[in-house]
Amino acid sequence: SGEVGDSAPGAAKQTAYSSSILIRDFSNPDRFIVVRVEYAADLFSSIGQNDGLSPHSSILILDENNKLVYASADSSQYESDTALLSRMNDDTGKFWYKKNDKDDLLVSYTRSAYSDWKAVLVMPRSDITGPLNRIKTTVIATAIIAFVVTFLISLLFGRSITRPILNVYKTVNRIKRGDFSIRLEVGRNDEIGRIASNFNAMQDELQHLIETKYMNQIKLQEVELAMLYSQINPHFLYNTLDSIRAMSDYYKVNDIGEMAQALADMFRYNTKTGDEIVTLQEELVQIDAYMKIQGIRFEDKIAYELDIEEDAYRFPLLKMTLQPLVENAV
Repeated sequence: SGEVGDSAPGAAKQTAYSSSILIRDFSNPDRFIVVRVEYAADLFSSIGQNDGLSPHSSILILDENNKLVYASADSSQYESDTALLSRMNDDTGKFWYKKNDKDDLLVSYTRSAYSDWKAVLVMPRSDITGPLNRIKTTVIATAIIAFVVTFLISLLFGRSITRPILNVYKTVNRIKRGDFSIRLEVGRNDEIGRIASNFNAMQDELQHLIETKYMNQIKLQEVELAMLYSQINPHFLYNTLDSIRAMSDYYKVNDIGEMAQALADMFRYNTKTGDEIVTLQEELVQIDAYMKIQGIRFEDKIAYELDIEEDAYRFPLLKMTLQPLVENAV
């Protein structure tokens, strides 16, 4: 026979199960021996300890009649639960079981072919899904941390690229407004640094060209102004010479008039704007005016004559080429 044992007062160990057998002596029916075997609770509790069960899981041992032999937890909560014990009729199986408003329980059992007893594992749903929830929480937290770190790295990396480009954009806008004094900072050796270096070199060259153009324009204006002055002075000289010629005609002094007229013609020829290439005939006209002045000065002590072929009169030459030669000869 078998029965569930309770802890006896003063017992060193709790008895989980005991069995007895009667042995008779058939030669003497009045004599018999009762052999009783007790199984300590430590025998069963060591099973759960060795299997590393969760704190809220329980191991049940049922006999062949589905009566509770041992419970690792409080046995009273399973002894009266006939609905639970009556569902374990097969050799093996598992099912979900809910008792009152408590957490769902996963019940897994198997029958021993040797003793016909059942070993039952009762595990709450929270113990099963708890590690999964912790894993899920850990994965989500890790994903959030990775996202934040990636975002910060991307932000810093992106700013290291966009900031120099933004500086280039601002510098270009300042150049468009006419400010050529600003330069880009070259503090890196990558492509952006090389762009900044080449941009500064281009800006230096552009500033040099602009300054050169401004200087040339200023010089050109100065030359134009000087030419304007040079045009004013000859006109004043022409008018003066014409006045002298008019006075010589009035007072009948022909030499003065001829000299003034010849000098006026020479000045007009020299200051006449246009081509610098003239014909030999045009150049000889000025030589004749020059010699007329010299003839009046030296009272006809100097004479000259021309010995030129007819075809040579159309020969082109630079203006004022012969006059220095004739003047040196005089």
